[in-house]
Amino acid sequence: MPNKNRHWEKLHFKVPMKIKMFFILCYAIAGTCVASDVRTINALIKIDQSIDTSKLDSNFGIELGVITGGLFGTPSESPYWFKSFGDKKMISISLHDLEKDFMRLATPISKEKADLGVKILPKDTKLARVSTFGVLDDSGSVESGGFMDGEGNFLLLVYFDKQCQISGTITHASKPLTYDIKINKSGFHWIRGTVKQDSLELSSKLISNEVVLFVGEPRT
Repeated sequence: MPNKNRHWEKLHFKVPMKIKMFFILCYAIAGTCVASDVRTINALIKIDQSIDTSKLDSNFGIELGVITGGLFGTPSESPYWFKSFGDKKMISISLHDLEKDFMRLATPISKEKADLGVKILPKDTKLARVSTFGVLDDSGSVESGGFMDGEGNFLLLVYFDKQCQISGTITHASKPLTYDIKINKSGFHWIRGTVKQDSLELSSKLISNEVVLFVGEPRT
């Protein structure tokens, strides 16, 4: 079970991959990016009303993992990190402990994604996305989870190994998905995903500096 005395730790249990894939598919219509790199996340915690918080204990928290090959996909089996929420309404996450692993695990965009029409320059740019799941207890029960900004747009947290640009329009969830991402330096960056009526957009422009970490159904 998670060690309550440590700030971060790699989990000693595994969330079933089938469950992870289900939540990734459900929330794969998100996306975006930020101009400056992110060193620390300070986020307001929002828990869906369907979750009975009276039954939760110090094992309730957030699991972060690694997705390679693009902005969407299946997280790797390891490594993964856990941080307990406790009774806090805000959470602060330092990315220092994650950076070495992300530098090592980042990969170029996959051929599959490139063949769909996603273009990244320079072509040898390596990236890795931070996956997010709400962990309910030490048995590995999970809920969907993720980040939003103050305007209700989804946020993805992605590590890039160099300055780069991502562009192109592909079909995703039966809708056009447009990439307009410009990264000015290596490191972790936010990517903002705007869901419109007839299209999806990934942009490097932030509308709000507020960050919300949600567990369960996202609420704006």
